[in-house]
Amino acid sequence: MLNLFNLTYQITDDDGNNVLIYSLDEVQIKLNKLKRWLKRNILPLSTNIIDITGVANTISQNYQSYDSSNFITKLHSTNETTAVNFVYTETLNFQNNYMFEIEFYTRSGISPSGWTCKIQTFSMSTDGTNKLIPQKYFKLMKNDLGNFSFNIDKNIDQYLYIETCAYNDYGVGQKYNKMTQTSTSKNYVLVNNRFNIPDYNYLNVASQYYFFDKDGYIFLND
Repeated sequence: MLNLFNLTYQITDDDGNNVLIYSLDEVQIKLNKLKRWLKRNILPLSTNIIDITGVANTISQNYQSYDSSNFITKLHSTNETTAVNFVYTETLNFQNNYMFEIEFYTRSGISPSGWTCKIQTFSMSTDGTNKLIPQKYFKLMKNDLGNFSFNIDKNIDQYLYIETCAYNDYGVGQKYNKMTQTSTSKNYVLVNNRFNIPDYNYLNVASQYYFFDKDGYIFLND
């Protein structure tokens, strides 16, 4: 059995309330006197009080600071599907008339059992708003990777949008899309239309991008 002891004074109760209304100096005086009295009258000569401890409980308040504008969602799925990619070639027929041929492919080489492809051409509005005016529109329902060809007039069909979408048997889908200028083959990036476009500080000033307004119209930044 150890012959060294600790003298502990309970300053507060479990809820943090003071047990006795003594100052710190008064508590120290009382405990030191109690220590001497115990050594003289109670404790055997071979024992000693080596430490005096004050114990106090406090009710803690924890705060969490976070930025509500940042929201991350991590999704996990064991289902896999195949994205349908594409490349295209353009062949001049005469004057400004071109034939566009789209070649579809997948990285895995597997053809989805059923997928869709949307093709739409646009002209630029003349009111200075950079609003795209729809021209030709094709919607394909495909079950193979066969090519698709169509003709455009580059004076009218100035911009071309292509989107493929493939789903697996569990409804998991992947989309692949591209917006390009037909005369220069310049590509444009789709940005999230929920933000104010001029405030996109992570886009380079010279970036080419397009976005949808609340009514579904497409506007282009070039």
